[in-house]
Amino acid sequence: MIGYTGKGLLGEVLDLTETTSKNFRDVVVNTRKMRFTSLNTLEIEGYPLSLRKTAKTQVCTRLGVPQSYLKKCPDYLQKNNLNFWLEGLANKDLLIRLDEEEIRAIFTTRYQTINHPEIVQQLVHNYGPKQNVMYNLSDDILTISITNGKDFEVTPGDILKPGVTIVNSETGYKAFSIEAFLLRLVCTNGMISPVRVAHNRFKHIIGSFFNQLNISHLISQVENEAIEIKIDLQKALATPVKDTEDTFDKINKKFLLSKLETEATQWGFGQEPGATMYHVINAYTKGAQYQNLQPESIFKLQSTGGAVTGLVRGY
Repeated sequence: MIGYTGKGLLGEVLDLTETTSKNFRDVVVNTRKMRFTSLNTLEIEGYPLSLRKTAKTQVCTRLGVPQSYLKKCPDYLQKNNLNFWLEGLANKDLLIRLDEEEIRAIFTTRYQTINHPEIVQQLVHNYGPKQNVMYNLSDDILTISITNGKDFEVTPGDILKPGVTIVNSETGYKAFSIEAFLLRLVCTNGMISPVRVAHNRFKHIIGSFFNQLNISHLISQVENEAIEIKIDLQKALATPVKDTEDTFDKINKKFLLSKLETEATQWGFGQEPGATMYHVINAYTKGAQYQNLQPESIFKLQSTGGAVTGLVRGY
């Protein structure tokens, strides 16, 4: 799936998730019926299926074979290594998530699927199909940000609008969660912040839990939390940074930013440089608007900005 990023109506996002998932299906297959021909191809009962990037990582992790090593091997060595360790799973049933003839992800049968359209349908029920949203969608992640809280100012004229971001993955990239979201109107960059309410993240291993969630109640809790982040941002504005280069270097390493994500952060800081932690935070959230970023990187930079806001609390 190609990445989708934009603004629109919630009903339009529902249509998008339904359209992009029309060829998705799940099958449970015993490992006795699987054979690798290489890291790129898994045969199920003799039928070849290609593995996407996430599925390759999951296979290597589950079998305990370093992917960096396999990538250096020719196909026949990849095949021998993978099939040898596959036999060690002892006839285990696995859940295979497919998009036509490509494997999106591989899980144990404990994994509880929560598909994107289910979540968006719940949001449409809450907000209506005409609700304006910001969204990111890829094969690994869906984020939907909704701003409908009361505006506040960090400094005169610097207005932030609070709301929520709903996060989900169908391939194990992230747990389903509801996070605080702040949209900075002066430059329309958003920040996703971890929140302190109980049980805002849910792993995909709890049977049928999604249908039992009170989404309205969780959203209300998170919206209230977003307003409290104002205090953290004001503290960030009052916290000087003596060495911005060293500060960015430490944060980038802590949150494992890629080369492109680091470049995006540098670009973001160049748009609004300054010598406080508030300017550092804005560098990450502004960096999420950098060209050629995939949805996963946009989410990561917005979340890093939110996480750094939380770190300021300990200064």
